[in-house]
Amino acid sequence: MAKNTMLVLNRTARNIPNYANQIVSDYEKASEEWTRILSDPKSKTVDGLAQLINKHTDTFLELNTTGTWEDAMVWSAFMYYNDAQTGLQFESGMHAQLIIDAFHKSDCSSYIKRTVDYAYFVLRDKKIEK
Repeated sequence: MAKNTMLVLNRTARNIPNYANQIVSDYEKASEEWTRILSDPKSKTVDGLAQLINKHTDTFLELNTTGTWEDAMVWSAFMYYNDAQTGLQFESGMHAQLIIDAFHKSDCSSYIKRTVDYAYFVLRDKKIEK
């Protein structure tokens, strides 16, 4: 239901054929990139993850086809650690805090840093089914 709603809204908003499918594809690619980043042992610390974010920012830009790469980068990071039963609060929300701190320590734009805060605000108490 949510995916279909997103697809309809985005298709209508942009009036571009297959635009919504491109957005879904961008988020899937971003999610795959986070799997690679977060499997790196450096990703276990704030400093290490901030360095990896800096290193992979261009990759996220290259993966993007819709112009929403910053949003895909941020939201997919949180969704990597989201649990359908407990949301972002599993393990005392430590993973979410690691993401927030690393993004804020990174060289990312102020837009991305604001998006991190907003995404966490929206997701922190939600139970989202994948």
